[in-house]
Amino acid sequence: MRTGESTGAKVSDETGVSARAGVETGVLAAAKGPAASGEDVLVVAHATAANLGPGFDCLGLALSPANRVRLRFRDGADHVRVEGHGAGVIPTGPENLLVRSARVLARQAGADLPGLEVEADNGVPLGRGLGSSAAAVVCGLVGVRALCGLDVSDEDLLGLACRIEGHADNAGACLYGGVTLTFEWEGAWRVRNLEAEAIVPIPVVSPGAYETAASRSLLADSLPRTDAVFNVARAALLVVALSGDPEDLLAATEDRLHEPARLADMPDTARLRRALRDRGIAAALSGSGPSLVVLASAVDFESTRRCVEEIVAETASDWRVMPEGFGSAASARRIPRLDWEGGRGDIQPH
Repeated sequence: MRTGESTGAKVSDETGVSARAGVETGVLAAAKGPAASGEDVLVVAHATAANLGPGFDCLGLALSPANRVRLRFRDGADHVRVEGHGAGVIPTGPENLLVRSARVLARQAGADLPGLEVEADNGVPLGRGLGSSAAAVVCGLVGVRALCGLDVSDEDLLGLACRIEGHADNAGACLYGGVTLTFEWEGAWRVRNLEAEAIVPIPVVSPGAYETAASRSLLADSLPRTDAVFNVARAALLVVALSGDPEDLLAATEDRLHEPARLADMPDTARLRRALRDRGIAAALSGSGPSLVVLASAVDFESTRRCVEEIVAETASDWRVMPEGFGSAASARRIPRLDWEGGRGDIQPH
């Protein structure tokens, strides 16, 4: 297990995805001083799957789909352009979540932030339980830190992201990459990265959206003692399974705290989850749903993926199996300025 201090958000030339956790997660301090007049900042923040069964509101992991965002200063009001997921839906002015998050950090750091020009290529689906809000918040925070050269620590970014986004498990995984345990201690949010080289996550994405607030409203205010003990045991077993004993993944992803109530309101998700688990595949709700995340052994994840694809085709053909693998820590790097009307530069399509 590694501390968050050694695996934080970074300013880097690397934006890769790893099939296994623990790759591309070293910290580099934010560049000092604001971006030069000929520079923009390119930010990458990945989708996340939270809870992973019994790890309610604390365990999460970064997935391979990502948002790639280019930021620069501009004269006048903030302006956002969106391609990919959310195009035509996401606000394009000052009310945009990414922009609002950037301005929260700038105010806290005492920076005078002019207008922002934002070009987003969103690979993270909205409303599917894959952390799209966390990705937007993290892009804003990491991006403005690099753009303005702010001397702000990863831990401070985590605290802000948790406050703005409201889901520490998503925020921690998006910022730090790989598999994360996010918790509060002495008034501050903290992250520990788990070594998880023995597993590979596979996101299975619902065609429809579901509001997180609606999903959370389904949960009971209390839990019977037997169910609480069950979940404590499964959460502990999940940490063991993630850290090197993948044969326990099926048992370790059982939950009695949130999944039963949510699945009762998501019949398509419940049916697909049951079909996967009946075949011995460790499938759990991704966040509040309706999507699922499969945790596969790295030894035979290719055969597991083929089996997942077959079950999806038989049970829920309108669902989509997305690329497997862990997402890295959120990253930002300075790049030569592009004529915004002339092309998208190295913001690559998905």
